[in-house]
Amino acid sequence: MGVPFEALLPYGIIICMFGITGAGMSKIRHMQNGGKRARHSIDQWDRVMMDRDRRLTGWLRGQTDSPTAPKGYELNNPWRVSKYVIQECRPTDQILVRKAYYLRSLTLFSSNKEARIRRRKI
Repeated sequence: MGVPFEALLPYGIIICMFGITGAGMSKIRHMQNGGKRARHSIDQWDRVMMDRDRRLTGWLRGQTDSPTAPKGYELNNPWRVSKYVIQECRPTDQILVRKAYYLRSLTLFSSNKEARIRRRKI
């Protein structure tokens, strides 16, 4: 006994939509990589080099053959240092770092209005 083709139309539509979505996602990934194929098994060194290339060219996968860095490259260093030093802490709080420079951001545990940690600028 045959299957009427009307019963197979929804399956055909679903398969077409999966194909269109997959092709669209592939095209978006291709465009985000600067027109290059996606990279696989990226280690830490590759991530560092890709971040350097992004800071040099503006693209994550972009590369340049210029021997000199563009203007402003020395100002966009990925290692950001905070200008605060932990000076004093209540005895009940744990002192994790007495004098330290924090990379990226300095998070202080102050949930109430009372200042738990005093900071002074360097």
